[in-house]
Amino acid sequence: MTQRLDGEPFDLVIATNVFIYYDVLEQALAMSNVEAMLKPGAFLLANFSAPNLMSITIRPVETTTTSYARGRAGNDSVVDFIVWYKAHAIAQ
Repeated sequence: MTQRLDGEPFDLVIATNVFIYYDVLEQALAMSNVEAMLKPGAFLLANFSAPNLMSITIRPVETTTTSYARGRAGNDSVVDFIVWYKAHAIAQ
């Protein structure tokens, strides 16, 4: 939540099944730190809806449903949603 990687910023960060274990304060800290590691216009893909915080500019821009597996009958799919967040988006 509070660690940042030094060096070149990233174009893409994928964090599924990570943020869901944090409370709202921890999510805010983690989102702030992820945003600091992203290039302007870069993306974070996560499977959670982050709180809309005025202190950060990363904002959701798209949601995609993804199928991970199908059941034996072919109709019991395991699905998840992925939220695409764009770094340094204009706050609304």
